[in-house]
Amino acid sequence: MDRRSPSRLLRLTGAAALVLALSACQAPRPDVTFYGNRTAVESGYTLWCSPNQDRTQFECDQPHGPDGEARLSLRPGQSVQINVPDAIAEQPWLATFVYRTADGEQLQGRSEVLDDHDLSYTLTPIESGDQLLRVEVVTGFEVGPQTTADPNSTGFDIGATRSWVLTVDPSA
Repeated sequence: MDRRSPSRLLRLTGAAALVLALSACQAPRPDVTFYGNRTAVESGYTLWCSPNQDRTQFECDQPHGPDGEARLSLRPGQSVQINVPDAIAEQPWLATFVYRTADGEQLQGRSEVLDDHDLSYTLTPIESGDQLLRVEVVTGFEVGPQTTADPNSTGFDIGATRSWVLTVDPSA
């Protein structure tokens, strides 16, 4: 009998266990790339929620908080290109944004809903003097019962369960 047989069996068993353990791991969560002013920055997710089986509650992970958001310097009127991977583009997504007008008024807006595997979107300020301040890519939309007392509402709220944020540092 070969003395190396038990050792070889242990190595094979260990290798098989390692393969099983690695195959059980989840794929890494996707990043979003923001490009503007000749600079690209990647943003990890800032919110990732998963519904329970009956979709009545969500378990959310917010790993970075505001200090972990991607940052990019842009001047008034400069646009930002948003690039998302297939893992995001395979479902509807959109960009929400906050901007400051040339008169100093702070306003909000959003893109149209992107689907059909749109992998990029260019967000251009509405007026040439507008300054982008914050951009957020949102997806993973869930429909739930209305949580506000709006008489004009349909009775349902739609919320995003995943987001990636870019904070814009206005250039001088």
